[in-house]
Amino acid sequence: MREKYPDGQAIAIEDTVDLGDGISGVVVAIISQREYAIGYSEEEWGYLENGVLIMSRGRGLVHFPHAHVASSLVLRRMQDPATD
Repeated sequence: MREKYPDGQAIAIEDTVDLGDGISGVVVAIISQREYAIGYSEEEWGYLENGVLIMSRGRGLVHFPHAHVASSLVLRRMQDPATD
């Protein structure tokens, strides 16, 4: 099952999200889907089993076990058709 934002859109690696209180972050891992940004690995974070990891300046690296309550999409990563 794909992790989704509260509005139903699928979460993607490198999405910029709103964490509230004026803090934004970038999705660096979608644990249950085994998707990880460069510098993050299943070997390191797979034990969490579900949810997402978001890196933010205000809060550092945060694990949200239930992605749908974690945040809302601010900016979708631009996809390069040559690599995606």
